[in-house]
Amino acid sequence: MTAPYDGIITSRHIDIGDLVTAGSTTSTSSLYTVAQISEIRVFADIPQRATAGMNVGVPTVATADEFPGRKFQGKIARTSSAIDPATRTLHVEVDIPNPDLVLMPGMYVMVNFQLAQKGLLRVPASALIFKSGGPQVAVVGDDGKVSFRDVSIAVDNGDFVELGSGVSANEKVALNLSSQVAEGDKVIASGANP
Repeated sequence: MTAPYDGIITSRHIDIGDLVTAGSTTSTSSLYTVAQISEIRVFADIPQRATAGMNVGVPTVATADEFPGRKFQGKIARTSSAIDPATRTLHVEVDIPNPDLVLMPGMYVMVNFQLAQKGLLRVPASALIFKSGGPQVAVVGDDGKVSFRDVSIAVDNGDFVELGSGVSANEKVALNLSSQVAEGDKVIASGANP
């Protein structure tokens, strides 16, 4: 019997003396399970809010608890290109070369995706104001006056959000702004930790 590719037998479903019938269509089962582990495929389900930039070819770094300090380089090989409506996740497959065969099928690994930065501006989530027209940020000008800017949220990281548009670098944004402050009101700004 010849396997269709080089690999390692990971499970055997027959013993010496078992009857094996070729071409039988009743009560059939596989004889062996063979794994080709010179490259490991990792499956990951990415939350919808983190799917921006998850494209084929994006480099990844995987780590395993069994090998502290060791990093396994890989890349995204394919994605489902659709969000699962039940879980709101994108299914991603990452291929990781495994030349020394230390990674085994069925292992859990932690995968970090090396996404390219797009020049997005990061602000604290407390700077966002949600109005009927969409999210806004209050910018405090050099004259101390407040102006409200419509913004687009590119990535929501919980405590911080990355904005795709609406503010420029080095502008001062107001945090936890009261709903009583209106456009053009003068405020006294005190600095917060960057």
